[in-house]
Amino acid sequence: MRLLAAVSLSLALSFAAFASPPVFSKTSYADAIKTNATDGKLLIIKGTAVWCGPCKQMDKTTWVDEKVVQFVKDNGVAIAVDVDDQPDVAKTLSIEAMPTMIIFKDGKELDRTVGFQSADKLLGWFDNVKAGKTNAAIMREKAGKRVGPDGKVNIQERLEVARGLTQARDFDKALEEYVWLWNNMLEHEFAYVGVRGSFMASEMEELAKRHEPAMKTFTDMRDTLAASLKEKKSFQKFDDWVVLNQVVGDTAATLAWFDRVKNDPAAKTWVDRSWFRFEQLLEAEGRWADMGSRLNVKQFLAMQKMERNTLNAMPPRGDAQQQAMMREVHDNRFRESFAKTHMALLAADREADAQELADELLKELDDTESRVSLVTMVVDSGYAKPWHTTFLDDADTNSPDTTNERIELRRRLERALAATKK
Repeated sequence: MRLLAAVSLSLALSFAAFASPPVFSKTSYADAIKTNATDGKLLIIKGTAVWCGPCKQMDKTTWVDEKVVQFVKDNGVAIAVDVDDQPDVAKTLSIEAMPTMIIFKDGKELDRTVGFQSADKLLGWFDNVKAGKTNAAIMREKAGKRVGPDGKVNIQERLEVARGLTQARDFDKALEEYVWLWNNMLEHEFAYVGVRGSFMASEMEELAKRHEPAMKTFTDMRDTLAASLKEKKSFQKFDDWVVLNQVVGDTAATLAWFDRVKNDPAAKTWVDRSWFRFEQLLEAEGRWADMGSRLNVKQFLAMQKMERNTLNAMPPRGDAQQQAMMREVHDNRFRESFAKTHMALLAADREADAQELADELLKELDDTESRVSLVTMVVDSGYAKPWHTTFLDDADTNSPDTTNERIELRRRLERALAATKK
C-alpha cells in the first residue's frame, strides 16, 4: 500500500497544474449551498480528484461542450469538489466514487449520477432532473420489475438498479434487490458467479455498513447457510458462507474455520478452491507464514503473466502523460504483488521459491524500483536474508541515490540481518 500511496501522490502532483474548466465557479460549497437554498436555481456539483482519469476526460470534453456550458449558465451554477482537498465536504455529500455529479435545488439534493458522462448523456440527465424524472425515480420504478418484455431477466440491469437505489439512498429497496440477486442471479446467468462473489459482495458490504437492516438481513442469511452446512456439506454453500462473512464484517469466523482445518487433508480441496479469499484475509491479518505455506508459485506467476499480457494488449487511452501515469500505477501494483508474495514465501521458509519469484519480477521489470520494493517489504518483517543486500548493490550501480533513501534502507536492512543472527 505504501507503493500505491506514493504513486497516488505523484499522480496528484502531476495533475496539480490542471484547473477545472471555466464552467465551474470558484464559489465554496458552503456559500453555494447557502445561496441555492433561496435563489430557486440549480446547483450542480462535480465530485472529482486529480488522479481520476474519467474526471479529466470529462473536463476535456463534456464540461467544455457549448450546450453543457450554456445549460449551466441558464439554470444556475456549477462547482467542483476535490475529494482530497475537501474531504469534509466529500463526506457531507457522500461522494464515494469519481466522477459524481449532484444537482441541488432549494438547498436539497434532487439527484446524482456517477461515472463518465458524455455531453449528450449529461444534458439528457439535466433535462430529466428538471422535468422531475430523476435517476432515483427511474430506479424506484424499475425496482421489483425483474422480468423483461421478452420474459427474461437481465441480470446486469438488476445490478444497475440495485446500485442506483443505493446511490439514491433508497436502502430498503436496494436491500430487496441485492437479496433477490444473491438468491436468484446464478439461476438466470451462471456466468455472473464471479461478480456475485466479488463486486456485488463488496456492494452488499457497503450497504450493510450504511443500513442496519441490511446488516441484519445479510447476517441472518449467513447464519442460515452455516446451519445448512452442518446438515449437508456443499462447497457452493461454504463459499457463500465465506463471502457473507466478508459482507457482514465477520472475517474472524472465516479465519477461525481456516485455523481449525488448515492441517486437515480432508479440508484441503475446499481451502484450495477458495484460496484467493483466504489469501486476502491472511494478508490483511499479516499472517504471512500461513499465506506462504500454501501458495502455488507456478499458479501465481501464470496469473501475473496473464494480467500483464492483458494490460499490454489494451489499446492506449488518454494522452501520452496519462498513459505514462497509468503504466506507472500498474507497474507499482505488479511490484507490490511480487514483493508481498516474496515475503510470504520467506515467512513460510520457502527461500528457494522466494528467490525464484524475485528473479521473475526482475525479468519483467529490471529496474531500481523493483529491487527496492523487494527489500522494503521484508526489511522490518524479520524475513530479510543476506542476499537482499545484492538488490541494493545493484540499485546503487544502476541509478544514483539522490535522496539518500536507499542509504537509510540499507541501514535498516543491516540492522534486520544483525537481529536475525542473535
